[in-house]
Amino acid sequence: MTPRPVHAARPPGDAGFSIVLAIFSILMLLTLGLSLVALVVEDSDISVMHVKESQAFYAAHAGLEYAIVKLAGSWSWGGLPSPGKTVGAGSFWIAPPDAVDENGSPLPTGRKRIIATGIVGTAQRSIQVHVAQGTISTYAGTGTSGYTGD
Repeated sequence: MTPRPVHAARPPGDAGFSIVLAIFSILMLLTLGLSLVALVVEDSDISVMHVKESQAFYAAHAGLEYAIVKLAGSWSWGGLPSPGKTVGAGSFWIAPPDAVDENGSPLPTGRKRIIATGIVGTAQRSIQVHVAQGTISTYAGTGTSGYTGD
């Protein structure tokens, strides 16, 4: 009897296929991994910018409150130039209050427009309001502090 060979002979064209398949698989996994890293970095940058935009909005709101207090003390108050005051992670400034609306039309007598701008990093947000001269009065409750609706 003749001994049988343990392994059948491979065809000559199959010799390097497994190496090519392994290299191709590694390249595909590397491409997918790099794509995922790029997506995570981009999403992180978007999230950071969103936080800064929110902080800039709140800084502008703080500037608006500051301007209202200043105008309540003196109706002729002239604004707060840039860079203004630091608040939180950024700052705010207030354009000189004027008596025209956003279209350039005059406001009614006793009214002014306030534009407060908040800046955090590269994010910038502005809030514009019209205010009237006068005092704040009770519009709900009894005027007594406590559980009376004030």
